[in-house]
Amino acid sequence: MYTYLMMLVISAGTTLCNALLKKYQSETKQTFLTICMFNLVNAVTASVFFIIANRFKINLNALTLLFSFAAAIIIALNIVINVYALSVVSLVVVSIITTAGTIVGTAAFGSLFLNEKIEINLIFSIILLIVAVSLPFIKNKINRENQIRTKSITNTGIFICLSLFITSGLNVILNKLYVNNPNVCDSNSYFFMSNFILIIVCTCILSVYKIKSKTSIKDILHIFSTRQTLYVSSRTLSSNISAIITMIVLANMNVSLYAVLTTSFTLIGNALVSRYYFKENMPCENKISIVLAIIAIILTY
Repeated sequence: MYTYLMMLVISAGTTLCNALLKKYQSETKQTFLTICMFNLVNAVTASVFFIIANRFKINLNALTLLFSFAAAIIIALNIVINVYALSVVSLVVVSIITTAGTIVGTAAFGSLFLNEKIEINLIFSIILLIVAVSLPFIKNKINRENQIRTKSITNTGIFICLSLFITSGLNVILNKLYVNNPNVCDSNSYFFMSNFILIIVCTCILSVYKIKSKTSIKDILHIFSTRQTLYVSSRTLSSNISAIITMIVLANMNVSLYAVLTTSFTLIGNALVSRYYFKENMPCENKISIVLAIIAIILTY
């Protein structure tokens, strides 16, 4: 019972993260500098959070450091792809793509590397999810061919969405590998090191940018308004709390089942936030996609 309650908290946290990211994206022009600063603010906030959560004690070994480097790459990659995806499609479509990518990716990984059995209902679920992801883009292509004047998705947008689909499950897979490995350190140390690595990388990149562009440190640090900084920091804190709970749940649950349940709750939450908070248009194909995704989730469960 407590496990399922924790998954509800994780899903609520993910929905809040997506909403805050959408607010940030709608108020910020995406440039090389803003992407770097987003990663830096995210990493600093997360590092402070995890070192406090671990009572200012960080444990480290070579294997944990290796996992931390991989996690840092995935964190930065997910931030960049999500920000750009939200600029080309609605929150609902991003949610559908993330749901499908997470379930398909984790199911494939669980079957190939963790000896998790794929039942026939999971195969049907995967097919439904692929259809659910495809519908908004099929409608977009028809509109473009018929020269209907609606906001269309460019080839670059489609590439971004495809990248989002492929990378959606990487974080869950890496965390599952971490909790299954007996030779690594505690999860808080792992999360701290991942973000500390990002701080070092972002600082180096921004230093090079400062020298080449001859921009002052003051101008770089003030690229975000106070409100934008709060969006990023709040999103990070919500994500960090969810990450801690995730590690507890993954230690006691099949990775495929975890992905199915958390993404189902998140999908519904994102749809509600998109429709009633951001007032985004939800055409018929998006509604059908959500229904198909939910059916796929029920079949898997």
